[in-house]
Amino acid sequence: MKVHLVRHGTSEWNLIGKWQGNADIPLSEQGMYQAELVAEELLNIAPNASLLFCSDLERARETAERIGEKFNLSPIIREDLRECNFSLWNGLTYEEVIENYEREFILWSSDPYAKIEGIESLSQLERRALRAFDEICEISRLKNSREIVIVGHGLWFRVLLCSLLGMPLVNHKQLELENTSITTLEKHERRGWILSSLNYHHHLSVVKGGERNKD
Repeated sequence: MKVHLVRHGTSEWNLIGKWQGNADIPLSEQGMYQAELVAEELLNIAPNASLLFCSDLERARETAERIGEKFNLSPIIREDLRECNFSLWNGLTYEEVIENYEREFILWSSDPYAKIEGIESLSQLERRALRAFDEICEISRLKNSREIVIVGHGLWFRVLLCSLLGMPLVNHKQLELENTSITTLEKHERRGWILSSLNYHHHLSVVKGGERNKD
């Protein structure tokens, strides 16, 4: 089985460096263009994709809709694919978060099990991501789909990758995922999930000023 993880296109808040989390922010004009580009690229990378899943947040849905148009697929929308809940600092820049919530941010970043009111911990996100991923894989198996696309969010994907690949969750910061990048996982019978491509974004070479910030 082959799974392609596609991060959503650049949103309005990405452009100004604001944390988004589960805030429902639409794509920017640039993000719409990126979505068109990644949809075209997936025709070459994932020609046999037969199922398309996406987060229920608008920036992911808009990206998935462009992909769906190319593959004649209707996105299967799932709330459990939405980004980590950062409600305490949604809408703030990194500088504003540090100014107002430095202690909480350092604790959340360094301890996957940190309990902070208004914030989903990395371990909580991991459980949610793994449960959703397992359900999606089972749906795909039942539908005899050997290649699928999941459109979602940066931190959600990074935490999932850390978990599947046996990495500490705090190492998610070492995994860079551009907007509309494609990361591919392949399931092997004996070896489990293998990362065959990380942060592929050749299609963005025609876009200037691509944003890579705040999930």
